[in-house]
Amino acid sequence: RFAKPVVRYVQESRWHSSQQLTLQPDGSLLAEFQLDHTEEVKRWILSFGRNAIVEEPEDLRREIAEELHAAARAYYPAAAPIQTAQSKTLNHDPICPSSPPPQSMRGRGRGGTLAQPRGDAKK
Repeated sequence: RFAKPVVRYVQESRWHSSQQLTLQPDGSLLAEFQLDHTEEVKRWILSFGRNAIVEEPEDLRREIAEELHAAARAYYPAAAPIQTAQSKTLNHDPICPSSPPPQSMRGRGRGGTLAQPRGDAKK
């Protein structure tokens, strides 16, 4: 799911032949893809920062979370490690403890879904 600030940008281009974009009632955009490899979209997802959250597949969700956490540690070396695969969710943001935890994973079969965290503040 993409947050409102980037919805228009995401809608303007066809990122993958399998993409399905669905505008949500809250103004966010649900993006679904059927991919053989997640490597091809990883950098693209990361380019949206906190305006895109991967719900599934779990491996991609974890890789994105770990990459973002590593980037945050470059600025805040004392950041606590994140929780991974065992719980299917991530801890609160150790850099910004007041931020809400990400949404839980939802199973949708093969492919991936991007999701916006609850309570994401407008910019």
